[in-house]
Amino acid sequence: MLFSTSYPQAIGLICMFSLILMGCAEDKTASSTASRITEQKIEKPIPSASVDTDKIVNSHELESSPEVKNVGDMEVKTVTSKSNIEEKPTKENEASEPVPKKPIVEKTASRKQKKARAKLLPNLEFDLIRHNFDTITSGYIIDYKFEFTNTGKGPLVIESAKATCGCTQPSYPFIPIEPGERGYIGVTYNSVGKEGQQKPLITVRSNASKEPIALMLTGFVEPKKMTEKDQKALTKDTLNKG
Repeated sequence: MLFSTSYPQAIGLICMFSLILMGCAEDKTASSTASRITEQKIEKPIPSASVDTDKIVNSHELESSPEVKNVGDMEVKTVTSKSNIEEKPTKENEASEPVPKKPIVEKTASRKQKKARAKLLPNLEFDLIRHNFDTITSGYIIDYKFEFTNTGKGPLVIESAKATCGCTQPSYPFIPIEPGERGYIGVTYNSVGKEGQQKPLITVRSNASKEPIALMLTGFVEPKKMTEKDQKALTKDTLNKG
């Protein structure tokens, strides 16, 4: 069949075959060059990273001196650079350092303490501070009791009881009277040699108050009536003197 064609057609076919063969050869050379390039890239040694020993030492120092922070019940460690680290006193240093003692200051009693003390004070309260014995005859003796109650919160102590006249003799308890208990000031009045209106006073002092309490007896003393024997004895005395 090839020999049946004309000469120009044969030359054209030969040229086509040569072009096809050249294209295949170019494809093979391109693929071989690409494979060589990739092999060179793979075989090329990877440059090792330069290691800075100073940085490793510094990082080791930073890790060896962490800063501990307490967050609730957990401990969180944070690493900071040397330039930002500030020396802080630890608990051990604080404990070792002597703590200065505060000066002792004597405080005066506060209002609450004064009120508390006032609540514990006793209170002397008499049923009556004046007694009227009405009218008596001279020479008659009266015994009376001025009763009182300790209405306070502390024990009551009667310190003294004094009368303004020798005809009146007071008496008082020498033992403390507890809160709520009762007591009395006894008074004995002797009307011998007394006539007319009488007002003897008794001054009572206690730990319940700085001011004393005055008790009083009041009444009228009339002269004693003379009997027949007294009249005869009086007449004899007058006659003998005459």
